[in-house]
Amino acid sequence: MLAVSMGTGTALIRADHARIRHIGGTGVGGGTLAGLALRLTGMETADFIQLSLSGHSANVDLKVGDLTRDTMQTLNSDLTAANFGKLDARGSAADQAAGLINMILETIGVMAILAVRQDTTRTIVLTGALAVLPQAKPLYDRMSRIYNVNFLIPDHAPYAASLGAVLTIL
Repeated sequence: MLAVSMGTGTALIRADHARIRHIGGTGVGGGTLAGLALRLTGMETADFIQLSLSGHSANVDLKVGDLTRDTMQTLNSDLTAANFGKLDARGSAADQAAGLINMILETIGVMAILAVRQDTTRTIVLTGALAVLPQAKPLYDRMSRIYNVNFLIPDHAPYAASLGAVLTIL
């Protein structure tokens, strides 16, 4: 499996029965959400997440379907072509909040998909606080169908690192 630790940043760890190895990571994660939420709106993260629930990222994100009316077999029309790419339509504060969360979750999801692209596994386990955002499950379920991978969000995903540490000393 590929374990994706969605913390302040994001780490990608490949694990099987023989070994565990760090694949890579990104600085995009919960710290990105907290910092940009505060900078853009002056809101703390929990309030920003609440605001995002009444917004629609499609009002600020440019979708493949916005670029062409033709049906494409290789690209789903509701895939994001450019996060915040609708420069002519700014969207409400709630739309912008939804767009930022969508950008962070999609970035992490695409990185994970690329990490397993040439691998034998198609199982991606999402852990960390971002894994339980209200937008995470529907987004990753959709990405699972489109990209033929299996995103899993375990119970107690925000505590996976702590639980793992406890299990290693038992």
